[in-house]
Amino acid sequence: MKIDDIDLKILHIISDDPRISYRNISKKINITTPTVIDRIKKMEKTGIIRGYFTNVNIEYLNQYKEIFLLDLKDDLPEDLIQNKYVKKVLKLNGNKYLITFIYNKNSILMDFLKFLDEKGIEYERYTILKEEKTENEFISDDLTETKLFCDYCGGEIKGKEFVIKMEGELKHFCCRACKNDYIKRYNKLKEMVKD
Repeated sequence: MKIDDIDLKILHIISDDPRISYRNISKKINITTPTVIDRIKKMEKTGIIRGYFTNVNIEYLNQYKEIFLLDLKDDLPEDLIQNKYVKKVLKLNGNKYLITFIYNKNSILMDFLKFLDEKGIEYERYTILKEEKTENEFISDDLTETKLFCDYCGGEIKGKEFVIKMEGELKHFCCRACKNDYIKRYNKLKEMVKD
């Protein structure tokens, strides 16, 4: 499915407020409510919209968050991916992975550290003390392998990537042309929303 300017406007609106009503979206971009519903349903069906998420402050749940930078010699162990305390896995360059680990008891963390040692996995560990407020984050449920795709053309980024930060969010591009076209399109959309 190719997305057009209306789809982009809808995506920007629901990424800012996932709980916004269809009616309020239609008012913001001056199209009918049934059109908004139809477009959102199509984007959900094709996987452009993968879900709506709540960002809970884990301090209130008596939970702790650690980030692990893993340096693997082989593939990522399946039992690591299946660990219910591993909440996010990002594949970096080479055989490096960034893992978010959330737990509520020190014994859970100790078991995980023991697991890493037994598997011979080298790691750096960072404890998250405070999280700053950021834009909405979309997390894939498929943690087997995270590939990076261009935010403009949708193609997989296989070589040098071009990264920019726009309104607190990192955008990734496969080439300079996609980056420049995205900025132009974004600025055009921004101007249209103001009018």
